[in-house]
Amino acid sequence: MKKILILFIFLLLNSLTFAQSNDIWTAFPNKDTTLTGFKDKNGVIKIEPKFNGFTIARKFENIIAVTEEESGNWKSYYLTKQGKIVGRDSLYVFDNGPDCENEGFIRFTDRKTDKMGIFNAEGKIVIPAEYSALTKVKNGIISVLKDAKKQQDGEHFFWAGGKEFLIDINNKILVEDFAYNDDLNFYSLEKSK
Repeated sequence: MKKILILFIFLLLNSLTFAQSNDIWTAFPNKDTTLTGFKDKNGVIKIEPKFNGFTIARKFENIIAVTEEESGNWKSYYLTKQGKIVGRDSLYVFDNGPDCENEGFIRFTDRKTDKMGIFNAEGKIVIPAEYSALTKVKNGIISVLKDAKKQQDGEHFFWAGGKEFLIDINNKILVEDFAYNDDLNFYSLEKSK
């Protein structure tokens, strides 16, 4: 009987932990809609409204890009659900908005080198900032551009030259000379050796 009771308690605690880790928090505004905070699925406030500016995420799965004002200065960083702050001032911004998490990963930019990398859900670097450009993680794979030169065209920029690869989330090259194609469905492929 003791073994069954212990097993039951273990399973109950394990299921509660799992349920909490799958809880997606949703954004909500303060009274004057100038700041954003996050609530869990039960409406419990997890983060009081304090984010503004580039904080565009409407849901918080594991890691998000946030901006807040402190003493008249803007601070931008990535925040994990556990409250860990990573990538200060390294937000990857595209088309006037920061990146959002995809499959538990989020892109960042090293401002010193102007190269891109990827954080995982825990805020650890899984793809070092050694790429000129990279796509969001799709089905565990990423299309990357390495050693390209940044060119300016009016207010926009583009990459010239470099080498394209298809890599996995372990930074392992899967395909060399991989020409990215927007029509390719990364979720319909089968991975093999």
